[in-house]
Amino acid sequence: VVRRRVTSKQPEADAAVEICSSQEEPTGQAAAARTEVELSTEAFRASQASQASASSVTAPGPVPAAEPAALEDVAEERWFLALGSKIVGVQHYDGVVSDRESVILRRQPANIYDPNAIQVLNIRGEQIGHVPREMASLLAPVMDRFDDGTGQLRVEGHIPRGSGNMYSIPVRLQIFGQANDASSSAAAPRVLRDLGQRLQRTYCSAARGAVEVLQAPEEGTPVQE
Repeated sequence: VVRRRVTSKQPEADAAVEICSSQEEPTGQAAAARTEVELSTEAFRASQASQASASSVTAPGPVPAAEPAALEDVAEERWFLALGSKIVGVQHYDGVVSDRESVILRRQPANIYDPNAIQVLNIRGEQIGHVPREMASLLAPVMDRFDDGTGQLRVEGHIPRGSGNMYSIPVRLQIFGQANDASSSAAAPRVLRDLGQRLQRTYCSAARGAVEVLQAPEEGTPVQE
């Protein structure tokens, strides 16, 4: 910015006009503004340093990753026995079943005629009959021993044919157990092997025939196979 200095007298024609620059003679306002800027800058830097220090103190450190939970040993279900026999006493019950239909086996310890009784029900929960007495006397104690809600023993029933018979209906049973290192489960294979051997020597008078037994190898056959 260039300005003329005005005097009360008119300069002479040959007198030189004096020129001054604002940079050569800074005014008091410019100096004050510069000082204010410097102070603001120092205050900002101090504030940033204070915030950085507070963050380093209060910021939580990295949370350690949780260790993966140990995988629990899962017992493997295996097939042990296939039994062939008949449902007896069909004439005394109103339950209806069809060929190739699944049936349910349920213990009936309160039966006044036989505490080893095993009911045979259709999928609607209606009773069809009973497992033969001689067969139930061997199978019921095994069902009671492993009936603790852990699924260590599972018995499946299936009607292959003859669902319309009046007195007895053929039934096929599959018995599955678990095999792991737990002491109670480790007993299942041994107990089921013994059950199969005893059932092979059993004759069911009401069913008018022996129990057909098909036994798996010693440690059972994995269900996947």
